Amino acid sequence: MAEPLITREGDKPEADIYSFLKRRNGYIRKGKVQFVGCCRFDKGDTVIYSLPKYCPDSMLTDVKAAREYMTLVCRVIERIRSRTDALDDDEVDSVFDVTVPHEKRKRVDKYALSEYILRDYIIHGLYVKKDIEKQRAGRGKTLWGATVRRCAPIIDRGTVIYPDTVNRRVIDDPSDIMTMLHAAAVNRSAKFLSGISDIRVEPVRTAAELGDDLSGYCGLIARRSASVFEERTLNLFRALEAFCGATRYYREDSGTTVFHRVWERTNDYVWGTPGKWESGNPRYHFKEREPLNGKGDQIPDTVHIIKRNEHAEKIHIFDSKYYAPKENGNGLPANSDIVKQISYYMFIRKEAGGDALIRSNSFLFPMNDGFRALARGHIPNGKNWYSHAGYVRRGEFVQFRGKTADDASDNDFDNLEKWVGMIIVEPEQLYRRYLKGEPIEPDELTALFNDGEVEEKNDSILSDSAVSVDNTVGNVPVAVE
Repeated sequence: MAEPLITREGDKPEADIYSFLKRRNGYIRKGKVQFVGCCRFDKGDTVIYSLPKYCPDSMLTDVKAAREYMTLVCRVIERIRSRTDALDDDEVDSVFDVTVPHEKRKRVDKYALSEYILRDYIIHGLYVKKDIEKQRAGRGKTLWGATVRRCAPIIDRGTVIYPDTVNRRVIDDPSDIMTMLHAAAVNRSAKFLSGISDIRVEPVRTAAELGDDLSGYCGLIARRSASVFEERTLNLFRALEAFCGATRYYREDSGTTVFHRVWERTNDYVWGTPGKWESGNPRYHFKEREPLNGKGDQIPDTVHIIKRNEHAEKIHIFDSKYYAPKENGNGLPANSDIVKQISYYMFIRKEAGGDALIRSNSFLFPMNDGFRALARGHIPNGKNWYSHAGYVRRGEFVQFRGKTADDASDNDFDNLEKWVGMIIVEPEQLYRRYLKGEPIEPDELTALFNDGEVEEKNDSILSDSAVSVDNTVGNVPVAVE
């Protein structure tokens, strides 16, 4: 296989990559790469790795590192696509599992399904139907019951001898349609995983080509499955039925053009707790008529709720931002984003009630070179896959305060409804935690928002400012309990 070509989301690709990706709907936008994932040139073996925007620059020239990272990213994309409609409008289902029956056929995780088919093939080989052949004077095990009924014996001096017997033997039928389907699934799975998986198999030669659309064979597979009782064969038939039934949803490319949703979904799983906070639609009250429902609601990206007792809660609010600054600070959230995030805090604080304690309200950013320059020592490092980098303060209507914009102090914390925390996250470690099913623990959040910097800032807020405490003293600093 030829060396892969490497590009990156948000970059202007080389001419040959550009011309190829341009033919895919949505892969190029405004001259820049929009697609994240793995694809290959038409009818060729050359693979294109399109890496996420905030991957290390070194991966653009390090094929081995790019391949490992691409494998991780593709696993994450397929896992999310199998669990939710966050990436497209296809009907979806859980990660493929031969032990879990579904009421109706839905889309499954193609990556996991392909890996299952290949690993089964490596261990057990190609499925071959076993036919039972019974014949007289044949080879194989003698069937004495049938022999006695059908064959005439010779009796010699009191000894019964059957010169002719009925024998049973098992013969392979390599032309069976299930063998053809299994071979097709193995070949297509190997092609799909090539370049993004360590599994390697040689192409399987078959007597016939079955065409691109295998969905018509689902009924046959289901009927054959009903007469199978051996576990491995039954599981394989279930895998083949899923493979054939979902063929119309499969793509040669493994990836997405909306990778920002991957960032949001992985952060939501790792940083949040199940459930959504929603404000509901607005209500319009016109005089002398019934109220009307409007459109749109207020939904924070991620909320993490820690139960302290039956009634009281500690709440952390997060907003995933799939962009990061340049070294000069350009590219950070606009004031509208900050005001919206603070509105989430206000809404949740009011709705949650007086017993709830808002412990933090923060942006989640991907690590990049801009943050390395701006945050310096407060960046993810080694085992610390996230870091509290500081705060952003919303803009003020300085006209009402008799000040100019330059006079507004960044240390004016007399109102804790003015700022939002900034947390930097190492994307690779985030994705690994998502695949392993390891959400952040409450103790980790406690440690994050009780580090020395936050404690010192919080102490100054509580001692130097006139803050009225109503069980919710603010966003990122430690609140009073």
